[in-house]
Amino acid sequence: MKFTPSTVDDIPQITDWIAQDVYHKDQNVPEFWLTGAPGCIFASCVEDARGPVMYARADTPDANGLVRMHVQFAPMQRVGRRRVVLMIRDGFPAVANMIRANVQSVKGIIFESVHPPLIRFMQQAGFVKSTGNDYVYMFHGSK
Repeated sequence: MKFTPSTVDDIPQITDWIAQDVYHKDQNVPEFWLTGAPGCIFASCVEDARGPVMYARADTPDANGLVRMHVQFAPMQRVGRRRVVLMIRDGFPAVANMIRANVQSVKGIIFESVHPPLIRFMQQAGFVKSTGNDYVYMFHGSK
């Protein structure tokens, strides 16, 4: 697994992926996913040995100490479900550890989803339902 900064060179790919994503297609612009974007503490193109699988972004912590994670997956017909599952399984602990080690006063991670398979998978990783379509993972020892 490789995390590389997302740059303006990634905009054509991000634009294509967003256009094919039923959930994200009307939500944000490709620049949202770039390293250094406003309100962003981490943004990256996440790759496996075969190439890009997703873009990930973490926002500055909210008033409750939660870092909101955003993920833009490659179109499933391009990368396949298995590559996505492996990337989440192996990538989430790495991202969580990086956030916990480098972000002061962070208590956990929050994400939004309406996709039942992703929700179930993330619940198996320790996320719990919060409000609306949000799911929260609290770091050990945080309340």
